[in-house]
Amino acid sequence: MSHPAPPSSFAIDTLKISGYLLSPTHPSGWPKARYFINCGFDPSEPNLLAAALLAHPRLPSRISKPPKITPYDVRFIFEGPIESPQGLTGSVRSVWQVLPLESVGRLVTASPF
Repeated sequence: MSHPAPPSSFAIDTLKISGYLLSPTHPSGWPKARYFINCGFDPSEPNLLAAALLAHPRLPSRISKPPKITPYDVRFIFEGPIESPQGLTGSVRSVWQVLPLESVGRLVTASPF
């Protein structure tokens, strides 16, 4: 059985970064925020983490897991390094969702790996 190809473009809702992945006060996201902040990302500059995550699926050193296909979406999972603006490297799993009739991968979450 062949798997769908990963999307050629990716998008991130900026609130997902500032209100979740870099929010030390988010009820469930604070451990991720602590990780990304310790990697060198700054909550006052969410666009830097967004840029690193947008590059993550395209890195040659990342590993692509088989997509998860449901009647509602297809989810692509990528694992590998992410580099902060300070040159620090962390290992991250990013999950991207493609909805039916769309071709853009939208960030669902990113977490330490």
